[in-house]
Amino acid sequence: MSKQTINVGTNQDDGTGDSLRAAFVKVNDNFTEVYNELGGVALSNIKMSGSTISTDTADSGIIIDPNGTGTITLTGATTVTGGLTPDTLTVTGNGSVGGDFTVTGAATFGSITIGSTIASDLDVTGAVTVGGTLNANGSVNLGDTTGDTVTVTGRFDSSLVPSVTETNDIGSLTLRWRDIFAQDIDGTTLTTSGDATVGGNLAVTGNVTIGGNITIGDADTDDITINAELKNDLIPNSDSLYNIGSSDKRYLTVFGDRFIGTSLEVGGLVISGNTVTSLNTNSNIVLDPQGTARVQVDGPMTIAGQVTVTGTLQVSSSQTVDMGNNKIQSVATPTVSTDATTKGYVDGLASNYATAAQGVLADSALQAEADTLETVTNRGATTINGITVGSVDTDGIRIVDNNITTTRSNDNLNLGTSGTGSIILDANVNITGTLTGGSPLDMGNDINMNSNDITAVGTLNTHTIPGGTGTLALTSDLYTNSDVDAHLNQSNPTSGFVLSWNGSDYAWVSNGIASEADSVVGAVNGIVKADGAGNISAAVAETDYITASGSVTLTNKTISGGVFDTMLISQGVQEAYDTKTAATGVVVHDCDNGHIFSHSSISANFTANITNLNCDTGYATTITLVLNQGGTAYMPTAVQIAGAAQTINWEGGSAPSGTNSGIDVVSFSILNASGTYTVLGSSVSYS
Repeated sequence: MSKQTINVGTNQDDGTGDSLRAAFVKVNDNFTEVYNELGGVALSNIKMSGSTISTDTADSGIIIDPNGTGTITLTGATTVTGGLTPDTLTVTGNGSVGGDFTVTGAATFGSITIGSTIASDLDVTGAVTVGGTLNANGSVNLGDTTGDTVTVTGRFDSSLVPSVTETNDIGSLTLRWRDIFAQDIDGTTLTTSGDATVGGNLAVTGNVTIGGNITIGDADTDDITINAELKNDLIPNSDSLYNIGSSDKRYLTVFGDRFIGTSLEVGGLVISGNTVTSLNTNSNIVLDPQGTARVQVDGPMTIAGQVTVTGTLQVSSSQTVDMGNNKIQSVATPTVSTDATTKGYVDGLASNYATAAQGVLADSALQAEADTLETVTNRGATTINGITVGSVDTDGIRIVDNNITTTRSNDNLNLGTSGTGSIILDANVNITGTLTGGSPLDMGNDINMNSNDITAVGTLNTHTIPGGTGTLALTSDLYTNSDVDAHLNQSNPTSGFVLSWNGSDYAWVSNGIASEADSVVGAVNGIVKADGAGNISAAVAETDYITASGSVTLTNKTISGGVFDTMLISQGVQEAYDTKTAATGVVVHDCDNGHIFSHSSISANFTANITNLNCDTGYATTITLVLNQGGTAYMPTAVQIAGAAQTINWEGGSAPSGTNSGIDVVSFSILNASGTYTVLGSSVSYS
């Protein structure tokens, strides 16, 4: 239907135009025709704005469908920015495809040029035949799945060069090329997992890495020449199976630092384990050093056969010859005292000595049947010679080795002198029994110390100690404080005499025994112990503490151990501390070095193992760790006592964290309840 136009007349309301009804009939007819063309009873999804045809609905396509055999003709230059899928496409002029170009049927091109202006792929699902030259100036992808194949019937007239070096492969582990025909193969790596045959010479100028089994040569007439030096070990794949060389083809010289094996065959000798034997029966083994050199044996040597020594057999003066109950035969008569001798020669000397002994017995006052010799002399000797016997018994005294004892039970052993002679003891005297005499120690004279020490192992009974210097060391019983004066009979010995008990030194004061330190003042009623500097430790009298009716003044002295009811300190207290560096893992904190430990350069969180705590049951002590932190703070996260792990009860119920680049002071209060420890931990930060 053609367009119908409404007649509006010449002038307004002059009656010359269409009636109102006729006018709207034309309007309806026109709209019906337009709707039929643009979608029927409703508007179509096509939208036209300016020179652009689009759809009202997003992602909705536009179909141009000519009726019957009609075609779509684009007479001007056509730009397709999206995908183009024609059954048949005829381009009479130049065509530019900015997006995907899809041909579902056959496509025949007289010539096709794909330039760099194509923004996306050329997608051809059917066959493409290019009768002329195909120039693909941009990147080209052949196939989009591993099922696609590429067939090349023509010949390559250019090099095949990869875009990136040492990245892409030719073939794969499962799909390999059968044969590669090439004049030269130049590469840094040549890998083949199957058979590879080189008909001509193979020259490789770079490094070669060959994996798998390798066979070099196929006949014993093939030669192998190695000009390079080996840089690794030569190890066979089976033990004790292959040889180096053969019985008729030997290497000339083998250079090496040592040979390690179960046996070695050299010339006519076989060395197996620690045994050297000759290879041929009845063949001698000759050790022949050149010139003035000698054959030297530094350890024991076992020889199974006969040994012939054509030179001098010399044994070092500090060594011996062990014959193993065998004989030394064919020894000549000795001419000097260093010569070996024979049995006959010794028997002759023994016979001569026996004759001489008979002469001695005849000349002495002994009976022929006497068993005891009162006097033994060397007949005709001009010097005094020694006599060696196992032991000597003489009238109640027995001398065995270096011991002199009595042969009768409960007999005294008396050492006496004649006239003004003295008994002189040049070495230390060790008395294992009780030293007594008279009542109860009566030696008639005082013991002259001469600045030397007397060690009494047993009980020291009453004795008067003279003046002078020296040490009386007691390692056993000592009477109580109240009896010291009575048993020692000396309430105020000469200054300088020292009483030593179990390695500690003591001195007398006016009432009892006190330390030699000049810093102990007042009336001391017990025995106190001190070193030479006056440092006082636990008392060793009948009680474990110091008792004094007055005061004990300590000036720059050390007190260790002991129990004090009351202690007055007028000049402050100093405590030693120990230093630790680079703590990590388990770190020993020895309380013998103090109870304060200063840490620096801490490497990691660590376990504090507290040793030598010496905290008795029912007592408590405190261990303090001063942590000088680095950029990363670390803390003692666990505690051990003598290696046994303990539970830390942290203040506030949770373990503290350290202060980076600051100072943390961690304290452990330790309570001992019959060997069960309670550890209370706290931390204070000083940034």
